[in-house]
Amino acid sequence: MESKTAFKPKLRVRVRPSTSVSVLWGIVAATAVWLLLRQYRALQRSRPKREVITSIREKWQHMLGLPTVITGAYTKFNQATFHYTTFRGRKQVVVCSSELIAELKSAPMEAMSFTAWTQELLQCDIIFPLWSGGVRTATLPPFVSRVTFRWYKGAITKDLPKNFPFIRESVGRQLTYELVRRDGPVHDVARNGIVGVIARFLVGEKLSRDPEFLKMLLEVSQQIAYAGPISSMFPQFLKSTAVKYLTRLDKTTSFVSQKLHARADAEAGQPHEDFDFFSFGLTALERNHEESWTVDRLITETFVNIFAAFHTTSMAFAVFLIEIATRPDCQKILREEAQAIIAKKGWTMEAIDSMWILDSFMRETRRTRPHSDVLLNRLVMRPTTLSDGTYLAPGTHIGAAYAPRESDPRYYASPATFDPLRFYTPRINSPDPSHARFTSTDVESNEHLGFGGGKNPCPGRFFAMATIKTALVQLLLEYELTPGSDKMEYVCRFEEHQLPSYKDRVRFRRL
Repeated sequence: MESKTAFKPKLRVRVRPSTSVSVLWGIVAATAVWLLLRQYRALQRSRPKREVITSIREKWQHMLGLPTVITGAYTKFNQATFHYTTFRGRKQVVVCSSELIAELKSAPMEAMSFTAWTQELLQCDIIFPLWSGGVRTATLPPFVSRVTFRWYKGAITKDLPKNFPFIRESVGRQLTYELVRRDGPVHDVARNGIVGVIARFLVGEKLSRDPEFLKMLLEVSQQIAYAGPISSMFPQFLKSTAVKYLTRLDKTTSFVSQKLHARADAEAGQPHEDFDFFSFGLTALERNHEESWTVDRLITETFVNIFAAFHTTSMAFAVFLIEIATRPDCQKILREEAQAIIAKKGWTMEAIDSMWILDSFMRETRRTRPHSDVLLNRLVMRPTTLSDGTYLAPGTHIGAAYAPRESDPRYYASPATFDPLRFYTPRINSPDPSHARFTSTDVESNEHLGFGGGKNPCPGRFFAMATIKTALVQLLLEYELTPGSDKMEYVCRFEEHQLPSYKDRVRFRRL
């Protein structure tokens, strides 16, 4: 009898070279799923009932602009709080009523932090780790509060009339060079037209006259604007790699850093006569011997200030140029006001401050073409419940509806009409000369949020106003501005942000 032995195939396990990589990605994927589920459950507990973007498709579509979504929700829910989640996964709550905006303004930074929101927006822990030591903080780092803010309160605010001649000279020199050199997109004219004055007050007179340095400074600002959103779309372990290979940030910041290090070495042990931010910072380093206060830390702060001062000011300047070029009736009124005041008071800060019609025009432009749909942004740091019952979990973004309020008839009569004198008329009838001005933060009324408010109003708003007004007045007195594009697009959008179009052109014809 034959013995039958069952055939047992041998199980051969072939270990491929990619197995370890597959296992690693499996762990990463499982971790990502776990984190997403955790955030989803937190959001379910924290979200207001009114959600306005629900599908992946909608999130993708609205990456290129959220104005219809936010304005629609503002109107539909009658100023009630609503929320949405962006394609990048940012969970955003929007408050709309004056009561909740006041609540947002007065909230302690330990609960709702503008500083932490800024860190996340710019991805400071990745791009500028020295800014806060690479950790998320609810309050301003000591270097910012003791150096940066003191400088803003001095040179940029208190000493603005004394430093105004430098503003005029820098703006005039750079604008003349830019307009003679080319008649390009208004976005480029605005950026190149004011880069000199920004450099003059941040890094000093000598570097502000170096064309190669100014060119790289423009690039630094642009690369910082790119790096934040790019970094935010990657997991933590890939952020640095993404910024390194998808932007030119390392190359541009390296060039500027070398220039600033060379200046610091040349001025070591000498009095710093040039009253710019970098000089102010060098003096602070010499007087304070804290271990973390180094030249590299000062350079990091300089980069952050370059972006904050230059990017926002140049964008606003470009929008004003487009609006003036497309409104010849307003252009005539603004030119006549500038001619009359300059003839009487000369080129002084007092003269610039006296141009109330121009000031009103700028604020009306900001009202009708807001630079963002949501302002007063904060990052929730601890569990918080608003007075309307909205629960906010840590990590939630919260802000105030800005663009919808600027077109709300409850706050502005005939909001669809562009009225260049809208803020001029009430100002001349008010005992307070600062009433309704462009730089107002309207702390009590909560109407104008363009420069923030509460504990975090824009510290450089007076410098920005002086720079933009000076540039506009010089152009109005010497040129006629007309549209240079067949069809003006006015703005381009990304999520809540509204930027001047990169395509629109303005022609400058000498008077």
